[in-house]
Amino acid sequence: MRMNRWQTMLVLTLVHTAAAGAATPRPARVPDWAAVLGAPDPQQVSPEGVVLVTNVRYAPQRAAVGDFYFPPGHALTAPPAPCVMNIHGGGFTRGNHFNAQLNVGRDNMSEWLAQNGFAVFNINYTLLQRTADGGFAGGPVATMEEALQALAFLRTNASRCNLDARRIALMGGSAGATVATMIGVLHPAGIRAVVAWSPFVNLADGFRQYQSYYVPEIRRHAGSVDMVRRKFGRLAKEYSAIHHVSSNAVPMFVYAGGRVDTPGMQKSAAAFVDQLSQNGRASIYAFLADGEHAGGDKALQTYGPQALRFLREANP
Repeated sequence: MRMNRWQTMLVLTLVHTAAAGAATPRPARVPDWAAVLGAPDPQQVSPEGVVLVTNVRYAPQRAAVGDFYFPPGHALTAPPAPCVMNIHGGGFTRGNHFNAQLNVGRDNMSEWLAQNGFAVFNINYTLLQRTADGGFAGGPVATMEEALQALAFLRTNASRCNLDARRIALMGGSAGATVATMIGVLHPAGIRAVVAWSPFVNLADGFRQYQSYYVPEIRRHAGSVDMVRRKFGRLAKEYSAIHHVSSNAVPMFVYAGGRVDTPGMQKSAAAFVDQLSQNGRASIYAFLADGEHAGGDKALQTYGPQALRFLREANP
């Protein structure tokens, strides 16, 4: 099985530790953040100095863990770091906190942001699944509630992790982007900005795309497609970000890719950004005609620097 760079570094760290009979010494400027956070896995340090701490528990639910990426040299004596909370995609039926399913560029987007001075927290959440009473758990609203728990965890632990609780942004791809936009209009307090790669700002658009791509997944995870459709229909107006734009919303960078994102989804995203701008929330609609859903190499090359600049300007 081929290992990615982080998995390879973890294996090398464990081998070195076993051979030395003691924990690998670390420079004083890089604290043991895994110990600070009570994480079960040893932290890993990339050649660029980014520190990865995996499986940090943020809430009691089984799925409620996440991975931290701390910027090089991040220590209690450094200025507090702005933070991006990253919500993975996967249609609410798949994906996880480790790879974040963003598909934005060849490199890990979270590591790239950390290299540029942001602490990043990739979160896991409960995926769509059947329940004993014949219903289903998971989905956009449940994910939003768990993401809000993760935000509360970040604020509670900001001081001991040297994060700037006043400079927290959200990012996500696909399903994660959908939740990020929902929070950005429904629960914007304390959030500085949102970067959303292919969000369904209208959940009705999302279900139409579900029918094309995820119907087998819905049947497997949640049973009846009709049941999910009915519940999505009831939730669409109450929770769709496009129906709740106000001057309280946060500024957003919203991407859509023309190769997969449907015309209806593109139209909703553009209208959403227009509404944000009309309400005084300076926002950006980034459309790429040959772009993939939730990003891809072309999206990173075309819009990555602009998204980074947007985050920096929102978190001065």
